Amino acid sequence: MSDPQIHDPGKPSNWCSIAPRPHLMTGFFREWFINHFSKSDNIEAKELRGKLWKAIPETDIVIESITQWRPDLTQKRIAIIIKRNEWQVQRISIDDRLHDSIPFTGAREHSVLITGSHTFFCLAGRGTEAEILAAEVYREMMQFGPVIRDELNLKRFVLVSVGPLFELEESKENFGVPVTVSYVADENWKIIPQAPVLKRIVLSKFIP
Repeated sequence: MSDPQIHDPGKPSNWCSIAPRPHLMTGFFREWFINHFSKSDNIEAKELRGKLWKAIPETDIVIESITQWRPDLTQKRIAIIIKRNEWQVQRISIDDRLHDSIPFTGAREHSVLITGSHTFFCLAGRGTEAEILAAEVYREMMQFGPVIRDELNLKRFVLVSVGPLFELEESKENFGVPVTVSYVADENWKIIPQAPVLKRIVLSKFIP
């Protein structure tokens, strides 16, 4: 039984103004796991407490986006490779409009829900070690899900699945376990007219 402690990976400074963004979610998860594996006291599994992340090429654990992953760097080290999955738009109203308020300015407010997910591939040279790393990752996401949801102002954040153990094709004698989380964010925007609509229509163009 663990007693999770909140550690702040640091919000992107402009998260509130431009989120949600797929690459920002990837960056957030990378920073979260870097903070988690930078201090042994954060790590639940005793087998992993000597595998600390360091900002040097010889780090004990590689934590990286799949776009930056080099298989040769993970052949002798454990790794968490972060991959974004598909994002989908969920319509919540006609024309995506918020119909409960119509301001006198003529501005139109719109909103949709964005549903997305990320998968964390937990890699190691032995199958058991990959399973232990995956357990560390999934328990971290499960226990701190409410904190992440609050930090990023998400509507929903949940652990979805811990996939089966597999052997890597890119790096033989290495095993992996995928851990997937999903989340829902809202995307809101406003269309503000700069002039009355009729002023932009030139009727003379339609008169013979």
